[in-house]
Amino acid sequence: MGSLLTNADRSTPPREPFHAPPWNLTGRGYVVVMRFTQDFLRTQAFLDDGLRSSLRGTMAYWMFVDYRTADCGPYRELLFIPGRCRFSQGRFLTISRIYVSTSASVINGQRNWGIPKERCDFEVTYSRDRRDHIRLLSGGKPLAELAFQPFGPAFPMFLGLLPERWLTLGQHYQGKEFVYLPKATGRARLACLKQRWVAPDLFPDLVQGTPLACFAVDDFQMVFPIATVTEIAPQVRATSCSHGGGGLDSNISRSSPQA
Repeated sequence: MGSLLTNADRSTPPREPFHAPPWNLTGRGYVVVMRFTQDFLRTQAFLDDGLRSSLRGTMAYWMFVDYRTADCGPYRELLFIPGRCRFSQGRFLTISRIYVSTSASVINGQRNWGIPKERCDFEVTYSRDRRDHIRLLSGGKPLAELAFQPFGPAFPMFLGLLPERWLTLGQHYQGKEFVYLPKATGRARLACLKQRWVAPDLFPDLVQGTPLACFAVDDFQMVFPIATVTEIAPQVRATSCSHGGGGLDSNISRSSPQA
């Protein structure tokens, strides 16, 4: 069964109601763990300039999430986490690039957690043969083409069993630092990543990394809490005004889609 979430007029930002945290969300999605070079993650993952030099490691994560319920209404998202960066309270994961399907998610995500959300169209097909296809369009042009195939038995997912420092996220946004700790439970299965094409000028080029694991997550419940918000020191803020440039693989297709 396929479905399409489209955008309205992009010329004028819509006025959306404020949905204060905490948020309670449910849905499904995919989580992919990949290894990149540290140079790629620092220069090609759209990291905030004020965080780029503090990035350590070569492990990154990206996710497609289909929120069936959320405080701002259902929406879909594709996000990239290049690793951990230094914040005032410690070293935390950070979201460097994220696209969502609704303006309500964009505006409230920026306001509540400093998440640099942008809006695009999503076409999602959950197939009977269990190969799921996700297509993103920006201004009518292809932004991403993804395909996954889950397999094997499901197992429980309890993120609460992991140390909080592994799950805490931090963001720099409009001169402020946001730190927050989402919590989630659900069930997961292994999955094959069948296709991972993206437009590298709009999203980190996934072909440049090596997939290490891929998981399909079904029927999860998630809580996004109130973030701790502080002002960024002036010397850090001066470099935080722009972004940087530009499961295992199984018969992965890397070819560009037809426009």
